[in-house]
Amino acid sequence: MPKSQTVDIDDVAERIPSDLPDIETATLENTITVRAFRTLPERWQTILWYTEVEGMEPAEAAPYLGLTANGAAALAYRARDGLKKAWLQAHVSDVRVPPSADGPPSGWPTTTAAH
Repeated sequence: MPKSQTVDIDDVAERIPSDLPDIETATLENTITVRAFRTLPERWQTILWYTEVEGMEPAEAAPYLGLTANGAAALAYRARDGLKKAWLQAHVSDVRVPPSADGPPSGWPTTTAAH
């Protein structure tokens, strides 16, 4: 019968490289939303971070961006719209359609128009 061995969890933790991302971080990094967010201009990312993540009103975030309250509100509006479009584009780009040996789905044209 093998002899049991006691292992100190702190000793094990010290041997794990600290630069490895944890599972949650790795999963988050690969989400469609994060990929879409990263395609936005830096100012859009910043205003979205302040308003959507930090919960600030555009007027509160305006001084950090050197904008008026109205300017920050307009920027936030454009940034949200841009994120929606970027998310849809990332989502469409991520869709995997398996090839079909039977041809296109029913209702799709089977011939191409001559140009």
